[in-house]
Amino acid sequence: MFKRLFVLLLLVAATVVVNTPARASTLTVSRLLCGSEGSSFSCSASVSGGTGIYTSFVWGVAGAEDRYYTTSEPYFGQRCLSGRWYSVNVRVTDSAGATAGATTSFICRGRI
Repeated sequence: MFKRLFVLLLLVAATVVVNTPARASTLTVSRLLCGSEGSSFSCSASVSGGTGIYTSFVWGVAGAEDRYYTTSEPYFGQRCLSGRWYSVNVRVTDSAGATAGATTSFICRGRI
C-alpha cells in the first residue's frame, strides 16, 4: 500500500515539474520618448519581456509640481513651462513583481 502511494506521489511530482512554464524573458523598458507641444508634454514607454501583464507604470517628473504618477498605461502627459528642462523616469512592474526602468530629459518648447 505504501509503495503504491509513494509511486503515485512521485508521478504527481514529476507531472508538476514537467508542466511548470519556462521563465519569461527579462522585463525591459526598450524605449522612452518624451516631447512637448505648446504648454504640455507627453511621454511613451515601449516595454518588452516580463511575466503576464504590466500592472503599473510609475512616472517620475523632475521639474514638475507633482513629481510621481502611477498609471496602468505606457504613456503619460501633463502641462509644462516653456524653456524649462524636465527629467522623466518610468518604472514598470509586471504581474510577477519584476521591475524595469528608464530615464530621459527634454526641454519644454512652449508657445513662442
